[in-house]
Amino acid sequence: MSLLYLGYMVLVSIGIVSLIHVFRISFSAKQIRSAACAIGIMAPVFVFWDVLAVSRGHWSFGLEPTLNVVIHNQPLEEMLFFILIPAFGIVLWELFAKKIKQENRRSGLA
Repeated sequence: MSLLYLGYMVLVSIGIVSLIHVFRISFSAKQIRSAACAIGIMAPVFVFWDVLAVSRGHWSFGLEPTLNVVIHNQPLEEMLFFILIPAFGIVLWELFAKKIKQENRRSGLA
C-alpha cells in the first residue's frame, strides 16, 4: 500500500482550493449545479470505460502506488481522478475567463 496516487489527488484538491482562494474565483449556484451535473454524468461513463478496458486486458492498474481499495477492478484513487481533474479544469476555465474579462475592461474592449 502506498499513498502516491492519493497524494496526487490531494495535490490537485489543494490546487483547486488555492486557485479559487488566491484569484477570488466565485461560482454561482447554477454554475455549481451545472458542473456537478456534467461531472456526475461523465465520471461514471469513464469509470465504466476503465472497468471494461481492464476486464478485457487492454490495460491494468498496479496497486503499489494506491491504497489498495478496489471497486470493480478500479483503484479508489482512479475514481477520484474522474471527479477532481474535471473540477480542476472548470476552475482553470473560470480563471482564464476572469482574466480575459479584466484585460478587456482595461483595454476598453468590454
